[in-house]
Amino acid sequence: MSVRLPGIYRDDVRPDDAPGFCTGVPAFLAPLPAGEPALLTAPTHLDPLRPALLGSRVPDVVAGFFAAGGRRCHLVPCDAQAHDGLAAAVACIESLDDVDLIAAPDPPAALLDFQLRLLAACDGGPWICLLDPPARLRPEPALYYAAVLEHAAALVGAPGSDSAALYFPWLRVGDGLVPPCGHVAGAIAASDARVGPHKAPAGDRLPGVTGLDLAPGLDDRRALAEQPINCIVAQPGRGLRIWGARTLSDREDRRPLGARRLVLTIRRRLARTLAGLAFEPNDAALWRRLARAVDAYLRGLYERGALRGASPEDAYVVRCDEHTNPPESRDAGQLTAEIEVAPAAARETIVLRMHIGPQNHGPTFDEPID
Repeated sequence: MSVRLPGIYRDDVRPDDAPGFCTGVPAFLAPLPAGEPALLTAPTHLDPLRPALLGSRVPDVVAGFFAAGGRRCHLVPCDAQAHDGLAAAVACIESLDDVDLIAAPDPPAALLDFQLRLLAACDGGPWICLLDPPARLRPEPALYYAAVLEHAAALVGAPGSDSAALYFPWLRVGDGLVPPCGHVAGAIAASDARVGPHKAPAGDRLPGVTGLDLAPGLDDRRALAEQPINCIVAQPGRGLRIWGARTLSDREDRRPLGARRLVLTIRRRLARTLAGLAFEPNDAALWRRLARAVDAYLRGLYERGALRGASPEDAYVVRCDEHTNPPESRDAGQLTAEIEVAPAAARETIVLRMHIGPQNHGPTFDEPID
């Protein structure tokens, strides 16, 4: 055992690993009476709520979530018919700091309008919206494919589409059909537990699913992928697999789902661990402290394979100095850091600007267009 002589020493300590920080946790909007959200960590926890969910798809979707590997989810009351019902549900989700996925298994009849409103309400938040395609009401596959393509085309590039993904088709479970959002959310949670949120569940199997409502052929899959729609396909000898990992963004740099989730996870993690800096003196010592904390976290992501590059210096850059914090910003009480990351799931480097100040009630982020 080494013995330290009296004196002054410097120890570089990594920030804690944010106890309780979770990913792969969905909020399912449910037709429940107004009240507190319900946390479910096992399928049986849904049982007391079943009488209020008669006729709803939520029980089957939640069952699919746990069957596919999910560990915890929230049911958030949402009156989809009410004018302010969606806004109230999103405000509730904002209070749940473990949620990073949102799905709405029971939308109103006007599905496209509802999904556009959902994306707009969630725009700028740290979540991915998992969207379901319209149910197949007509037996003719060609007409259904055309309707799904038209539906997706209306979502691409809409406000909030950078953080939304559409999956197709509906899934056969037992004798019935369920929308794919629950099983996909479970597959995402299982992938997060194995690897991390930077790895999208493309190629992952969907346990508990016995078939598909409609099995797209190769040409159909190509047409769907161009929108972009993430298909679930049957592969001989390999079962049913998720065969796509793209968002509905109209920007190529924001289409890889793994990269998008990684950026949102970085935002959530830093917002949690750095919120206390808002009331510290805005000086060079604070800048160095913030840069060290962010560097330690990003280095951990690099070591887990979330960022690409031959070295950490190639994978990310953290700037927090007199250039990102000119006198006028300091006088306004705002601390700014610029973070560049190179997600392994994308070719582009993504820039985040983080702003901390008492007026923000915690860190806020923006992503410059260029």
